[in-house]
Order: sequence, then C-alpha cells, then structure tokens
Amino acid sequence: MRTLRSKDVVEPLLAIHSRVPSTALKCRQYLQGVVSYCIMRGVRPDDALLNLKGIFPTNKKPKHHPAITAPTGLGTLWLAIRGYTGSHTVRAALQFSGWTALRPGALVETRWDEVDEDQAMLVIPGSRMKMGNDHVVPLPRQAMAVLEELRQYRD
Repeated sequence: MRTLRSKDVVEPLLAIHSRVPSTALKCRQYLQGVVSYCIMRGVRPDDALLNLKGIFPTNKKPKHHPAITAPTGLGTLWLAIRGYTGSHTVRAALQFSGWTALRPGALVETRWDEVDEDQAMLVIPGSRMKMGNDHVVPLPRQAMAVLEELRQYRD
C-alpha cells in the first residue's frame, strides 16, 4: 500500500469495466476507501491519494426524461390517469402520488395505520425516514377518496 500508484490500478480497473461496468465502479470505490484508511492509519503519506476520477469512458448520451411543462399537459395527464383501466391499485397510486408528492418507495410502503382519517393526514413514522423524523403529509379530499376506494378493494 505504501507504493501503490494510480497507474498501477488503471489497467485492471479498465479490464473489469469492459466486462462489468458496475463492478468496476464498486472496485474503484472500495480501492479508494482502502487507500483512505491506510492514510488515516499512517501506512501511506497524507498526500498519496489515488487519482482515479474520470478513468472510465462515458459514451452515454444524456437521457432526457419527458416532463409536462404546460398547464394543459397536466390536465391531459390527470384525464389519462383517471381513464386508466388496468389495476385499480396502480391508478390509485398514480393519483395519490400526484396529490401528495410522496416518493415512490414511501408511497408503496404506506400502511393503513399511518392514515389519520379524522385529521386527513398521513404520518410516516420517523423510523422509516432517512432523517429519523416523522413525515406528516396533509391529504386533500381527493386523496382521501382514493384511499376510501382502495379500502373497498381491500375488504
């Protein structure tokens, strides 16, 4: 570790990248972690970081995700969601996410006991949140109607 240099690991990392790019990214991350640890423990000098940023080729064109940018487009989207004839649960999730702006993971993990119907609130406990704080989401009447519809399918 004392003599390891950036040029010593570039070729092996590129070889891994040509076969399994995601593994190469993890290898680079782990390698930099090991080097940082060795610096902290005094095995390597403080200024002996590996310079591996930008070694992997990026041939990807940027992906542009479609977005609604005009108010008329939003109306069209809501009509399409309302007219969706597939799964009731999928339609409800699409509507509910629009009215609450919940992340998909939080949306699908929502439990019935987290809904306060009297206060029209959803309270996601801090134990499920990254920062450890309860997340309180006011629920408009439309979201409450969707929950009522879902409850009918559950029973």
